[in-house]
Amino acid sequence: MPALRTATWAVAGLLVGVAGMMFASRLSVSSFYMTPLVINVFIAGMIGGLERFWPPIGAAFFIALYQAIISYLLGEAGGVPALFLLVIGALSVIPKRFLDERREARA
Repeated sequence: MPALRTATWAVAGLLVGVAGMMFASRLSVSSFYMTPLVINVFIAGMIGGLERFWPPIGAAFFIALYQAIISYLLGEAGGVPALFLLVIGALSVIPKRFLDERREARA
């Protein structure tokens, strides 16, 4: 079973890589524009947990909503500092049992 799982992930990665190359050839994208997206995904994964499915999605939704409200109230320049303040606050308030992944059921 582990060999099948590994092969499935390898084929999926290969297909996504080919699709990404085909999509990137038709569109000019700078890596500068991807930095906020990568930061938001990393934060959602850290708050929601990397071994779970629904909590990171919920965290990503909350982060997007929070950034939209803050950008509306403070302007675009206030979005990133407010996001980092949210992360510091969330990680200091969230109970350790939500961040501890040793008790999670693994497949």
